[in-house]
Amino acid sequence: MYREFGKVLQSDKYKQSVAILFKVPVPSSQHFRTAFCVVRHIRAKIIENAVQDTKEKSKKADHTEKKTFKGSVAGRGKIRYIGGWCLATLRYRKKQNVLQKLYKKKHEKEVERLDMQVKYLEHLVATEDSLQSSAEKETLLETKRKQNVRGGLVNITDSAFHFFEKLDTIVRKEENMNNVAVHGPNLYEFITQEAKNDELL
Repeated sequence: MYREFGKVLQSDKYKQSVAILFKVPVPSSQHFRTAFCVVRHIRAKIIENAVQDTKEKSKKADHTEKKTFKGSVAGRGKIRYIGGWCLATLRYRKKQNVLQKLYKKKHEKEVERLDMQVKYLEHLVATEDSLQSSAEKETLLETKRKQNVRGGLVNITDSAFHFFEKLDTIVRKEENMNNVAVHGPNLYEFITQEAKNDELL
């Protein structure tokens, strides 16, 4: 929405409208500043109305979605399965980067850093023993159901699962029509910042 207003302010049609508004052939900088104050007020009202119109629908949708998803064993299992996929994908990419730079002297520090990150990620992979003692056994069923013959899918630890579950809660809370109206194309940048600022994550 902000970008669209920016385009309007730069258009010839807007400049002509300012000239007509103040009944002058060539508007001065003062005319444009005054007109901008009016436009800014109109923009704020449009956004306010858009937010107000969608706020109640958004709250109802969020409430229904959270209730059916978060309270569901299958839903929580999917979070754990997706978390395992994310971890496995990230670990694979880090390892590939290590292999590409391993024998290049100028990348020694970078290789050390990547290798350390891989080791950190390895700590989030659940061992068979930890799966046996998991306090969230029901969430393991989704991964087990999708597991292939070779057992290629990654199971994550309970603590890693709780991290992804909390992350999912933050995303679902902020991914609403209210924030869409306010942040527009920058919505996920806003959500990312909210997740980074969360003290419990």
